[in-house]
Amino acid sequence: MKVPNEFSMTTQFPSREMSKQEDKPIDSNKDDSGFQVDSGLKKRRKRRKETNRVQKLLAKDLYPDQEFTKQKSHLLKKYGELAGGGKTLQSHSRDLGSRLKKNNNPDAILSNMEPAIAYVIGAYGALVSESKDKDVFKGFVDGLMKDHEQEILAGVNTSAAFAKFSTDPAVKQQIRQIYYETLILNSSLHSLFDQLLSSFGESLFDLGLKSIQRGLSDDLKSGVSSSNKDILKSILSSLNQASQLSGLAHNVADFLTELTVRNVPIQLSKLDLCKGLIKQTLAPMYARDLKRLIGKSVSEDNRHISIFLNGYFKLLKDLPVHLWKEERVRNTTFRLILATLESLYDIDEEQKTYNKVVKI
Repeated sequence: MKVPNEFSMTTQFPSREMSKQEDKPIDSNKDDSGFQVDSGLKKRRKRRKETNRVQKLLAKDLYPDQEFTKQKSHLLKKYGELAGGGKTLQSHSRDLGSRLKKNNNPDAILSNMEPAIAYVIGAYGALVSESKDKDVFKGFVDGLMKDHEQEILAGVNTSAAFAKFSTDPAVKQQIRQIYYETLILNSSLHSLFDQLLSSFGESLFDLGLKSIQRGLSDDLKSGVSSSNKDILKSILSSLNQASQLSGLAHNVADFLTELTVRNVPIQLSKLDLCKGLIKQTLAPMYARDLKRLIGKSVSEDNRHISIFLNGYFKLLKDLPVHLWKEERVRNTTFRLILATLESLYDIDEEQKTYNKVVKI
């Protein structure tokens, strides 16, 4: 059964403002010099009405072909990945239809629903509803895409990857929000790492990081990405280079165990240490920063300070080089810690010498 012709996507999508660099539109009229095109075909093609590139690719992404059963199956799959559990897509679609007849303002619907989920529900309603209701659903879908294009694309493109991270709808929504806010809106890996740790803790940090990598890769490969493809490629490259960070929680746990074995009381939690190490890569450490770190971590005992700083230095050294904002930041921080350790060593040696003299 074919979908009626009136079900088509007509929204004009706004240009993205994520960066000054824009994707170059594909020139569909330009021939590949290595491939001869039949002249009659070229003429027929020129007579066809041009369709917005984003519309065509999005339609291909959400609706693989124009066969009703496949469109329906695809939307059911997307809904399961995005939300899953609770009410069915069919039930949500009926409820949405009733609400739209009373108030077709998308903002009212989005007060308790993500744009990506609302979009899939609306698209399903436009697909399966009777002719008299199709326009209502289509108007809702078009309005959503006009105002929330990037967030919808980010949610739809990453749904499969994040569904593997958790089956809990609330958790999936949380990781989608982290992905959208830190990478799509701000292109900030440090914000990504910090929010992953804050939201899921050090125990799920590695899994969350891998899920974000898969989601970003899927977003990049999709027909229409949620951001400029060159920007996404750059972010994915940096994220892959920082893959060593996946062992951070394990390294910090080993460090805390070593402090316990050596009877060095530590006031910082594993989560605090992980977040502090990542934050340290953004700016150089100066004497006041080091004093503050020591003060909130261990006692004033020089032995405790030496053991702590030695282990902390190793953790910083194991961080991916590309994670550091600048080489200067890394070098300045390392020099200060090493100089402090040397100073503590000299004090310890002087104390040993003094003790020997006193005994004599």
